[in-house]
Amino acid sequence: MRYPNQRRILLEHKFCFLQLSYFLQLGFSYFRTKIRQCSLLQKVLLGEFSSFLNKGVFKHIEKLSVYLYLFRYSETYFLLNRKTIFLILLLASSFQFVLGQIDSVRLIHKVELGENLYRISLKYDIPVSKLRELNNLNSNAIRTGQNLFVGYKLNEEMNTPLPNKVPDYLHRLERMVENAEALYYESVVRLPKKTDTTGFENVARVFEGNYTKTSKYELIKQFNDSRASALKSDIGLGFYSAYTYNFRPGVFDGEDLFFRNRASIGLDWRLLGSGLRANKDAVKQIEIENELNELLQQKDAKSSNYVYTFNYIIYLFNKAQIVHLERRKQLIDNFLDLASDLYLVRAMPWERILELKSKRASLESMLKNLNNYNQGFDSAYVELKFDRSLNANYLPVMEIDPSKVFSGVSMDSLQDRTLELEQQRLELNYRKNKDFNLRTYARYNLFDSDDATIRTFGSVGATFTAPLFKEKRREELQEKELAVIKSEMQEQVTTINNELMNHYYEYEYTLKQYIDFLGKKELAQEKLRRELTKDYLNDPNFTPLNTVTYLDELYAIDYELLDLKQKLYLKLLKIYSLLDATDIRDISEPIQFSHLFDKMAGNRAVYVWSESLKNYETEFLIKYALNNEFDRLFLSQGQLSNEVVLQAVKNYQREGASVYRLVGKNSLAENPDPDDVKELAETIILQGFDGIQFDIEPHTFNDWDSQKDVYLNNIIQVLQTFEQAADGYLKVSISLPVFYPEDFLSKLEPLVDEVVLMAYERKNLESIVNAIQEEVKILGPKLSLALRTQEFNDRLELEDFLNEVINGTGINNVVVHDLNSLIKLDQKTILGK
Repeated sequence: MRYPNQRRILLEHKFCFLQLSYFLQLGFSYFRTKIRQCSLLQKVLLGEFSSFLNKGVFKHIEKLSVYLYLFRYSETYFLLNRKTIFLILLLASSFQFVLGQIDSVRLIHKVELGENLYRISLKYDIPVSKLRELNNLNSNAIRTGQNLFVGYKLNEEMNTPLPNKVPDYLHRLERMVENAEALYYESVVRLPKKTDTTGFENVARVFEGNYTKTSKYELIKQFNDSRASALKSDIGLGFYSAYTYNFRPGVFDGEDLFFRNRASIGLDWRLLGSGLRANKDAVKQIEIENELNELLQQKDAKSSNYVYTFNYIIYLFNKAQIVHLERRKQLIDNFLDLASDLYLVRAMPWERILELKSKRASLESMLKNLNNYNQGFDSAYVELKFDRSLNANYLPVMEIDPSKVFSGVSMDSLQDRTLELEQQRLELNYRKNKDFNLRTYARYNLFDSDDATIRTFGSVGATFTAPLFKEKRREELQEKELAVIKSEMQEQVTTINNELMNHYYEYEYTLKQYIDFLGKKELAQEKLRRELTKDYLNDPNFTPLNTVTYLDELYAIDYELLDLKQKLYLKLLKIYSLLDATDIRDISEPIQFSHLFDKMAGNRAVYVWSESLKNYETEFLIKYALNNEFDRLFLSQGQLSNEVVLQAVKNYQREGASVYRLVGKNSLAENPDPDDVKELAETIILQGFDGIQFDIEPHTFNDWDSQKDVYLNNIIQVLQTFEQAADGYLKVSISLPVFYPEDFLSKLEPLVDEVVLMAYERKNLESIVNAIQEEVKILGPKLSLALRTQEFNDRLELEDFLNEVINGTGINNVVVHDLNSLIKLDQKTILGK
């Protein structure tokens, strides 16, 4: 589109032509000097703007693009259209930047608690180097209450501003700046923290619950017990009665009647066949059936709970996923609100808005589905005692032992016992004398003859029957039926083994996906870490909205990891339900992912002397410590104020590190005053430390050889007093040389969480291994090894030796002495100085 003249443009944007012309006549150099004083539009890429002025503002207006730093702190670039150029001009005229020299007064800033030069430079838009120059500072160290000269401000008494008002449009831009900054900083604060997923006790609570009230096996047993009780009371004795009436005359010639009526009563006792012996055999068979029923109940116990546990696992993971999705949705909602405003000023493409809207709709749908499922679960299983307090985030990923899985069914003791009982049952069914019948009886008889005389008499007797040709068929049938049972059981084993192989393969494939996503998470965290470091270093390439995008990516990955872990648990449940195992820990164990993507070998801690906090900004030390994967910091207070220490502890813990107070009071070995120790514990708790690191060195005393036992006993008393005073609120670590006696180490072991062995001046692995044999035997997993950086020529040599020590000793915990020296070693390694 062409613009025929400049007046049309000015009228469209409602600007004063005279003001604009006068501003353009001021020249680029003056504009470059004065535009830096603008608080909102901090910096402009003036090279492009200069070219624009030189070539003609109106002739080339459609080709103009200016990258404008809208954010005071983050200095994010936004590509703006021609409207923004006029906004810049109007803002300049509104703040009297076209009036020539402006009277001003010195601006002084008083340093507040927690501030540093970097943050102050951002507040006043002055480079750190300039701040140091203006205030004759040799380093970045400043103190609370210090007055700093930060520039000039208008003298309102001497200068009357023009009546021009900054348009509401610019106020909206400023609000966008503030909203973007708020979104960035709030999102960083809500960064997901690392969770400990190594616990095993909660896994059993998931898999081994019993949620069925009355199973069919219990009902079958009750029925069989009633049958057995009835059979035991039946000894085969029965009442007999009979009546006979003979017709007269008979059917054939020559027939005659002996009696016309006859009646008999008596008792029958069935001994074989369906009588006494048969009842005893039936009771034995019922006992076998009950034992078989019990075995089936054991085999089916996990299967009967499978559906309940399946739904329970989904419920637990849904709860965790809902938290993740709600956090992510809040981020997307805030981002979308800001992006919509940015679109209106053409600082955000519409495609990005559509992408955010699509994400929000997807998240709302997922949240609805998850909440509906969990509401249904709570309604359906109100009376069942599920542990709804479990957090799926803390459940470990399990590694299945294939040898236990694929031998579990074929070597099943229940299968062997089942086959044995089936064989006993068949022996009873096909017992040789089963078809024999023996019955004894006693009768009282009466009949009448033709002469109407009634006669009575008593009688006893027995009957016996036996098959003639059934023996061979019985044995053959028994063998055939047993073969059928064996075949069915073998088919079950084969089917289960095939199922297990399929489920195991699917489990391993899902586990591979999980590990892949762990890698993606590490990459996302590294990108985020780099962005946060750019923010700290005031890198002009830092973009807070890009950082928010990385945060969203990290939330999405965390959700996928939870989803994959859920699939792993459901698959593990299926495998567990098919096996004879009674404890999930018999076939699996937690996987340790903590060191899978480590930059450095071992679990690392570092000594931080108080001088380090004076020489370097706290934020730098935090970034440096995290980048070097120090998850524990032993911080010495020294001469630092309590306020500085509190802020440092808070900042380190905010980033997920544990901070121990480093206490190097050798006097405690001479005088273990309980009151002093208790006061020390209370102070450390109030300061918010996670633990204490005792660095007591009585071996440096002149009378060590003669008073060694006294000093060591005093240290034990200090630790005992501290343990009582801390009452479990603090971890206890202590540094020791490698030559303290065994009896002292044995007394020490239950009182501490960590023992740091000072392996100084031992750059030979063999000497370290030989020196720490007693400590390894007594202290085991509580051991850490400390090395001094000064004993190495560069970082490469240090890292090589650390790897060698970790692999050679099996001790995975290392402590670097100290942070300040390590920084210098890195400078020497990287910069050669």
